[in-house]
Amino acid sequence: MTPMLQIDQLHVAYGRIEALRGVSLSLAAGERLALIGANGAGKTTLLKAIAGLLPVSAGEIWLDGRRVERMGAHMRLPQGLALVPEGRGIFPGLSVRENLLMGAYCRADSGAIADDLAAQYSRFPRLAERREQLAGTLSGGEQQMLAIGRALMGRPRLLLLDEPSMGLSPIMVEKIFATLREVCTHGVTLLLVEQNARLAMDLCDRTVVLEHGQLTLEGASADLARDPRVQAAYLGQA
Repeated sequence: MTPMLQIDQLHVAYGRIEALRGVSLSLAAGERLALIGANGAGKTTLLKAIAGLLPVSAGEIWLDGRRVERMGAHMRLPQGLALVPEGRGIFPGLSVRENLLMGAYCRADSGAIADDLAAQYSRFPRLAERREQLAGTLSGGEQQMLAIGRALMGRPRLLLLDEPSMGLSPIMVEKIFATLREVCTHGVTLLLVEQNARLAMDLCDRTVVLEHGQLTLEGASADLARDPRVQAAYLGQA
């Protein structure tokens, strides 16, 4: 079967500094992959390169059998890709409803868009209560719900998430991750960057470790959770 996402020997540089050095990975349709690593390892860079927000200096990115690394970000959205960026990236001066509708700007099926808007309100009741409120006035957890809901309005087949638990209370983190589990039951493929390695590995089938711009470990999450190197570096176990 054609992978949902295939990355071959990807290189991304900021000037003379190479942030990704020959990264290769594959993600099957419906799979959940956790990407863990220290700050500065290149995790956010990888997600932005996949989404088309950073230029690639070498290598290939294939999305559902189509090569996309030279394709603009706006052209990757209709191919089924959505990114929930680090820091959420909501539009603070727009209402909750307007933010959600921005996630469907590539779509023309108005009836289905209305259905999906109702589905996000059902998934996130707080957003329904605040639908006409300016997004910039929401709490951090509510903004994260909004960012995820906006991404889902595009009906993505591949969802990229960058640090969804950052700055949130434990109760809100639990809600966000429960939502991600529910979303994945509908067949959405997930690539998750998350500093809380234990949470990420509990959610995802497989885990890869990125260090200094290169993948150094890869395997089933349950297996890597028992690896002494992963335990010492990311799970807080000696």
